[in-house]
Amino acid sequence: MGERFTLVIIFASIWIAALIVSGSLAIWWRKKFKNFKIQKKLYQEMLTTALENYNLKPIEIEYPLPVGETAYASLTTKLFYKKIKEKHFKTSFFENNFKNDYRLFYSNKKLLEEECRVILTNKRLLLEAKMEYLIVKLTSKSIIHEVTFSNSKTIFNGFELNVLDKRFLIACEDNFDLILAYKKIKEHHNE
Repeated sequence: MGERFTLVIIFASIWIAALIVSGSLAIWWRKKFKNFKIQKKLYQEMLTTALENYNLKPIEIEYPLPVGETAYASLTTKLFYKKIKEKHFKTSFFENNFKNDYRLFYSNKKLLEEECRVILTNKRLLLEAKMEYLIVKLTSKSIIHEVTFSNSKTIFNGFELNVLDKRFLIACEDNFDLILAYKKIKEHHNE
């Protein structure tokens, strides 16, 4: 009876300790992401109210556009992305280190930040950063999603651009014209 009683007490104390640790971690997690959730909800509400009153208006840009193409939004802002490390694998399957199989091939420490310019037309999206250009055709598949993201404890509102298996996060704090114009253009394409 004594051994059984001590085993029950040990098991119960381990279970109570696990509950206390997991409960304290849950409270810490909730406090940590409370501001993030509030800002994300406010951002979604601002976008939905702004979308109801938004009308597409053509703008002038310094780049010549093809016939039938009109620019609707231009934004100079911050671009965030993850730098991808190149891995050199050995030629033979048996010489390959198996520890590389489960690893993600970019560092998760921090997003790199650059200044960029984004121009949206009715047919394409132009992303200009470091004198390099990325031109993306607008298709029926959605390539822009509005997101709230954080980088080194700073919360940004903006959008995510998914192109060529790459993910770019673009911050647009107070200027939602690009996202709203994209949604309106997408509505016109779907009609």
